[in-house]
Amino acid sequence: MSSQINSTKPTSGSALTSDVRSNFAHAASELNSFFRMTKEYKSTTGGPVDYQVAFDDAITLVQGDRFTIHIQNTNGSTNTTTAPRLSVDAGNNFYVVKSTTGQPLNIGDLQQNGIYDIFWDGANFRAVNVFREDDALFTAILGVTYPVDSIIHSKSSTNPGTSGYFYTGVSFGTWQLYSQGRAIMGVDQGLHYPNTGSSGDANVSSAAINSTTNLMTVNTTSAHNFSVNDTAILSGFDSVTSVDPDGSRVIKSVPSLTSFTVEVTGTSGNPDATGTNRKAINTRFNASQEIGGSSTHTISNSEINHNHHVYDHNAGGSKSIMGTSDGVHGKTFDSSADPVEITSNNNLNGSLTIDIFTDNNRDITGADDRPHFDTISPYVATYIWVRTA
Repeated sequence: MSSQINSTKPTSGSALTSDVRSNFAHAASELNSFFRMTKEYKSTTGGPVDYQVAFDDAITLVQGDRFTIHIQNTNGSTNTTTAPRLSVDAGNNFYVVKSTTGQPLNIGDLQQNGIYDIFWDGANFRAVNVFREDDALFTAILGVTYPVDSIIHSKSSTNPGTSGYFYTGVSFGTWQLYSQGRAIMGVDQGLHYPNTGSSGDANVSSAAINSTTNLMTVNTTSAHNFSVNDTAILSGFDSVTSVDPDGSRVIKSVPSLTSFTVEVTGTSGNPDATGTNRKAINTRFNASQEIGGSSTHTISNSEINHNHHVYDHNAGGSKSIMGTSDGVHGKTFDSSADPVEITSNNNLNGSLTIDIFTDNNRDITGADDRPHFDTISPYVATYIWVRTA
């Protein structure tokens, strides 16, 4: 507020006592207000609902007045209501203390031993530096830090949308558990050659079809994530003599970390004219296939590649598989897990009508009997939350 001292009074030769006294009164009031803000602060008494303080110079409240108070350092002085009251004239008049925006305080906003800057708005007191006054600011900061679809890793099982998760009295966002029981990896947006043709940003640098091998080799300027038998979605490559390499292609070989080949039957050529938007995406990690993998893997017949070898021991045609069940050469089993005795030349002559196995619990023709193994790396499980709104 501006000074109420009238610098034009008293006028020379006609000073009025009332003018002098009026200016002194204004000066005293303004100095008192200044001292209260800069030097004098008083500890309250009372609380935790009604607080009172008595300044050395009595206060006649004028809108815009500001002063500093100290909540007494005694147990039970923290406010226990959303509408605590304050008197600055030794308990003669009490007014509600609100936030700077005029909203009710939270329980606990006026803390024992806390120091607060108080503003009089003409009807209520407002605590300028109550921290919750920045709720809107906190929410805005959290919104910038955690936009929708953001993820939080936490050891806490508490939903981040719960009031007080980020700060006392603040609720922010709608969250739900994400990736439960699954590891997280980056989405493959594809190795690309941008429309600008700028080689500085290029991942897919060139491609060439070899009609002899029916393979198209794709060269990259950075390491790719393809393995043999992965499926790549190719796009943006030029046709070569009616051969269109675009579409889903199975990776046939990986000559290096910066090259891979796919089967493209057709004429030799380079389907990679500068300026096209060439792209290669690994479907295993594409956004359209957000979830994949498993914690265990059951071995298939093709992965086991299990073979028995039959050996000729002499010209008479004596043959054996894994020896016999006599304990000397090891055992052989049938599909019922019963030992098979192979001691006669006639056992393997002609058509063999039984299945032979090297172990009594390895019936690989049945899925339930095939072994499985763990595919999980060493890990630490945490709660993962995604913001949905």
